[in-house]
Amino acid sequence: MPEPLNEEQYLSREAFARYGLALYHAQCLEKTLAIILTIAPDKDLSMTPAQIDYEMDETFNKTFGDIIKELKTMFKNLEDKLVNRLEAALLLRNRLAHDYWWENAVAIMRLDGKKAIILEMDKTTMEFMELDAIFMDLLMEQRRMLHITDEMVEQMAEKTKQGAVEYFKIKKRKRGKH
Repeated sequence: MPEPLNEEQYLSREAFARYGLALYHAQCLEKTLAIILTIAPDKDLSMTPAQIDYEMDETFNKTFGDIIKELKTMFKNLEDKLVNRLEAALLLRNRLAHDYWWENAVAIMRLDGKKAIILEMDKTTMEFMELDAIFMDLLMEQRRMLHITDEMVEQMAEKTKQGAVEYFKIKKRKRGKH
């Protein structure tokens, strides 16, 4: 049985875990937006499943910033406040992915710094979750308009699970070749 963690060890673990959770929710938001673009109202609704897969792959390969730009172009009626929150979320996500630990290299070594990181990551996670919930509502509305039922989504998810292993093997092989 492992020894119990002392306060410093516990806070270190929590800081890194909360950081991971924040980035996870940033990616959930990014993928929700990508799906919205894939089934956007201006898309050809007669696409085959293979074409939808292709469109999804193309959209998922875009950067978060490119997805937001395309979303703003496609949905011109988005409230400015919501667009501003999305743009702030992009900056926050980029900071987390590229600069956060460099900026907090000293803070993570101190108890009060660990506590501050945990609080910041909780706040960050909530922002990503709130934005994702807003856009999930838009996605659900799109699904209703396109008559995409829960059963259809479950069938696609099952097919994805069955093909996911092969899909990721192919992706890995492609990434390995430079």
